[in-house]
Amino acid sequence: MIKKFLLLPLLAIASIMWAITGCAGAETPDGKGDGHGDPQISYEPLTVMIFNIRVDADSGDRSWSSRKDNVFGHILEKGADIVCLQEVKESQYADITENLSDDYNIVYYTRDNSSNSEGLAILYKDIFRLISEERF
Repeated sequence: MIKKFLLLPLLAIASIMWAITGCAGAETPDGKGDGHGDPQISYEPLTVMIFNIRVDADSGDRSWSSRKDNVFGHILEKGADIVCLQEVKESQYADITENLSDDYNIVYYTRDNSSNSEGLAILYKDIFRLISEERF
């Protein structure tokens, strides 16, 4: 059974993909859309990454301070349009914002209001416009 918290990134991605493909039309091999979108527009693929970055509970090579540069480097190298990060602590969110906010807009929610809570961060490029956000 999928926990509600883990389902959030999947629902967010599914909603975005539905909105994009439902409104614009899918790309055909000739790059001219499927007849529902504007045939003059060249449609680009949507790239999505999902990471469980693990809370900073380990030491040594598994600690966040040892892993974070690799995580940021991988995200920037791949250049995904949307990145969903799970198990993000407040201190990790601060690092994410410091290292990725030049390339991504970031929405972050914690599981609850406790000081030790983990959360979910959704990073998205400027090709998207955030219309609204809510927590459920």
